[in-house]
Amino acid sequence: MANADNANRNPKQRDAPVERKCSYKEFMSCQPFNFKGSKGAIRLINWFERTESVFSCSNCTYDCKVKFSTEAYKITWVEFKKLLIKKYCPRTEIQKMEDEFYHLTVKGNDLKTYIRRFQELATLCATMVSNSEKLLEAFIRGLPRSIEGNVITSKPQSLEEAINIAQRLMDQYIWKEEQESAFKLLKQKLCEASILALPEGNDDFFVYCDASLQGLGAVQIQKEKAIAYASRQLKPHKENYTTHDLELGGVMFALKIQRHYLYSTKCTIFTDHKSFQHILNQKELNMGQRRWLELLVDYDCEIHYHPGKANVVADSLSRKERIKQLRVRSLILIIHPKLP
Repeated sequence: MANADNANRNPKQRDAPVERKCSYKEFMSCQPFNFKGSKGAIRLINWFERTESVFSCSNCTYDCKVKFSTEAYKITWVEFKKLLIKKYCPRTEIQKMEDEFYHLTVKGNDLKTYIRRFQELATLCATMVSNSEKLLEAFIRGLPRSIEGNVITSKPQSLEEAINIAQRLMDQYIWKEEQESAFKLLKQKLCEASILALPEGNDDFFVYCDASLQGLGAVQIQKEKAIAYASRQLKPHKENYTTHDLELGGVMFALKIQRHYLYSTKCTIFTDHKSFQHILNQKELNMGQRRWLELLVDYDCEIHYHPGKANVVADSLSRKERIKQLRVRSLILIIHPKLP
């Protein structure tokens, strides 16, 4: 009878309660604790216990436990990158890469390796190339000098454009066997060639002379070959001479230095002082000019005007600077008794 009553009261057997799937919002409403990761084992165990209590309160399913707990511990992408950099890229390593980036250059003709490494370091050392202009400057700085100027002149607007220009120029300047042979031949010829030629007879001597506020210069030529060079700095008291007197002094300096070639020989003197070719016809001369003209009469020479732009060698010699010699007034030598 009792069993019949129970059967009437419970016509259907109750099913087991189904675990409800909670949302992340409901999970966070239970205020789970964040694990800081720096408090040791005791704090970690406490975090486990409190997180499990939150699972119980929020009716969190088994599948969502890991997802929600890690979501509660989430950090931003910037913080995540900082942690990775701190772990795997310490400041000492960054400094090494920055130093390598600053001194990175093309080795030989291997432009591909340079480009690949440059792009890697530009990404890792972003603070050194904060904008496109600095990025281009850093890239061009490491190129060979033979193409660096051409890349700058092309005015590339992006790194990709600069890379294309550099690759095209490198293809033109690749040092192959043909260039190596030409270089060796040129080197051989330059080493074998005499700097000064020996005079041939006493004909066709030309003397180019010039004067400047730095000094005097002269070169003697025969048959388009240099026979002798000469240069001298002005003495302090001669720096106040007029241009006319300086040019006259340059001619006399050339004749004196090269007198062993020019004495009793017909020659032609070229100067860039136009009025100097008429000096023999002048009536009013000072004592210095008269003394120089007396020496000039001893030579069989003609004076002609030569434009300064064409008188390059003599002009360069007249402006040549000399390094003052070091003079030692006294020298003290100390001999130490314990030296080996």
